[in-house]
Amino acid sequence: MKANPAAPIHHRVCDLVPDQLGALCALYDRIWPVATGGLLPRANEVGAGWVREGREVFIVWDRAAPIATAMVFPREIMTSRGALRVLALAGVCTAPECRGRGFGAAVVRAAFAQVDRGAFSVALFQTAVPDFYAKLGARTVSNAFVNSRYRPGDRGSAEHPWWDPNVMIYPAAFRWPEGPIDLLGEGF
Repeated sequence: MKANPAAPIHHRVCDLVPDQLGALCALYDRIWPVATGGLLPRANEVGAGWVREGREVFIVWDRAAPIATAMVFPREIMTSRGALRVLALAGVCTAPECRGRGFGAAVVRAAFAQVDRGAFSVALFQTAVPDFYAKLGARTVSNAFVNSRYRPGDRGSAEHPWWDPNVMIYPAAFRWPEGPIDLLGEGF
């Protein structure tokens, strides 16, 4: 029997105290050590960038340690139908020793609730685990994505801004536009 997950706590990144921001960066470094390049030593710089983007996080805490998190922020993208404001979902992870207990699903549901409440019409994200998100009401999309604002040092490339194999949206029933999509910035 799985234990009920603790309720995720919603934080604006700008409201995290330095110890909380450091603990979040340490969790990301544990999960993606190569991809992050070590966030903890750069926590203040990284946090300042997240604040500029208006990022928010949903975190399940175990005392002072985050054990699951999902990060969100608004992003405008360009579609064949014009500009579309999406909820960008990024940085979803659970501490390895806490997996299989529902914490990951809890933080993603909390993030998706912003769409359900009408703050955004759709969430957009990339993942290597599409079945996990499909169970939560998301679906894959097959558009060609680009980043017309690519700068050297961005992850991905101008022609391929995503690095995970699957791009998904939530909710699955959203009328997603056909044709190429410009992320108007780095993948997330």
